Amino acid sequence: MIKTFTPNDVLKNQSGELPPEDSAHLNASLSEYSELEDFADAADDLQTKIPDLLSEPSEKPLKNIMAFIQKELEEKQKS
Repeated sequence: MIKTFTPNDVLKNQSGELPPEDSAHLNASLSEYSELEDFADAADDLQTKIPDLLSEPSEKPLKNIMAFIQKELEEKQKS
């Protein structure tokens, strides 16, 4: 049986959601499909850059959020 893989399968493979047998077939077929291999390479690159793109929120927004939550809880307790 011939299995056709999609970019979604590549992403599932990277996150460990693809069954091992399908993962092995996908990895073996990547070299035959340059577009899918390019997508896999780009996804790998992006995955390694994600931590650099994420930033810690500053303290002020966190305090505002916590104050809002506290206010909502107090209002619900009054009801």
